Amino acid sequence: MTRPTKVAGASIAAVTCGNLAGIHPRYKRGSFYPFAPLPGEKRDNALELQVRALVTNDLRLEDDLSRWFPVWGAPGL
Repeated sequence: MTRPTKVAGASIAAVTCGNLAGIHPRYKRGSFYPFAPLPGEKRDNALELQVRALVTNDLRLEDDLSRWFPVWGAPGL
């Protein structure tokens, strides 16, 4: 199990099996979505879905996965 930690303002990071994921806000939509970068500008989609399952009862998450945009170079990730 992971434990979310607040970093860099509104971003939240969670470490799972050595990988890092962040929760990013969608200010205009009033929701959040996870982002788990891998080296080479790739994403760990499985980790993003795991983080979604962990925080779904605590945060209003973006339902439309096509709106889960990558945030390359985000502070704290």
